[in-house]
Amino acid sequence: MKNLALIGRILFALPFVIFGIMHLTSSEDMAGMALKDWPMAQGLVIISGLALIAGGIGVLIGKMGKWASIGLAVLMLLFIVMLHMPNVMGGNEQMQQMGMISTLKDLGLMGGALFFAWHFDQKEA
Repeated sequence: MKNLALIGRILFALPFVIFGIMHLTSSEDMAGMALKDWPMAQGLVIISGLALIAGGIGVLIGKMGKWASIGLAVLMLLFIVMLHMPNVMGGNEQMQQMGMISTLKDLGLMGGALFFAWHFDQKEA
């Protein structure tokens, strides 16, 4: 069972690290796509990329895993509320569908992050 937990942790953390790297390597494109009219959009994309990488690595290695998981859950909530829900609530049908897919993906990741926060908390107790 320990091997399953390790595999699960790796599979959960890896997308966050990859998404974070994508935020850093494509920050200008992402800012133009997702944050068109936001001030300092590219800076926000870079900051969120760094947060994704830090959270993913924290979960992966277990250092401050509880807080890394909580941070990822909060980040997913922010993405849902600030980026995806506006697309779900408005825009054309394709934007609404993509917004709903992204909302559900981030909702699942948020649930996983909250589970890992609990898991790391149990290990500390």
